[in-house]
Amino acid sequence: MPIQKVPTLSPDEIDLLLEFIARDHLMIDTLEVRHRDGLDFHEVGVASLKSALLAAFDAGRRADRRQVTRRRTNFGPVTPAARAVFVPSVMM
Repeated sequence: MPIQKVPTLSPDEIDLLLEFIARDHLMIDTLEVRHRDGLDFHEVGVASLKSALLAAFDAGRRADRRQVTRRRTNFGPVTPAARAVFVPSVMM
């Protein structure tokens, strides 16, 4: 039986989450295109960008954990492949 994907966030909820991350980490008021270079392009520091990317990654990881929990409770046990965790390798 194939594992059924259960959406954890609606498109509107994803937009709200992205806007929150943009405001909180990048000091960008809105992600709406306003058709003016002065409003649509932003200078962002590397530390702020890294913080925003980590927040988005963490939100996705938490959403996947909720999805795995739903699969386990609604569709039987989770397969070992679904339980695998991606750990990026970082070279220092």
